Amino acid sequence: MPFNQNPLFVAGALCVAVFFAIWLTRFSWGKTVGTPILVILICAILSNVGIIPSAMGGHVVYNGVFNYLAPLGIFIALLEVDLKSIKKAGLPLLLMFCLGTLGTVIGVFVAWFVVQPQSEIGDMASAVAG
Repeated sequence: MPFNQNPLFVAGALCVAVFFAIWLTRFSWGKTVGTPILVILICAILSNVGIIPSAMGGHVVYNGVFNYLAPLGIFIALLEVDLKSIKKAGLPLLLMFCLGTLGTVIGVFVAWFVVQPQSEIGDMASAVAG
C-alpha cells in the first residue's frame, strides 16, 4: 500500500487541513470564506496534487467521515443557530433564503441537462447533484 493510502496518514492529513482552515479564519478574508469552505478547498488541493487519495476511490477514512463526522458536524452547526436573531431578521431574510434555494435548485436542474453527468459519474450522479 502506498504511503498516501495509509488510513492513519489520510486521517492526519484531514486533521491538519481542518486545523489550517481554523487558523485561516483568524484573518478577515478567512472569516468571510468560512471554515467549511476552506477545509473543502484545502482537501481538494491536497487530493488534486496527489498527497491524499480522492474521495471517489472509497477510502475507509472517507467512509467514516461521510457516515459519522459530516452528519455530526451538521448537527453541531445547527445547534449554534440563534432562532431569535432569525426572527428579528424577519421576512426579507426568509425571502432571500427562499430565492437562493430556488436559484440553486434551478441551477442544478439546468446543469444536469447541459452537462449530463450520469454518463461520466454513473450511479453517483444524482448524489453529486443533491
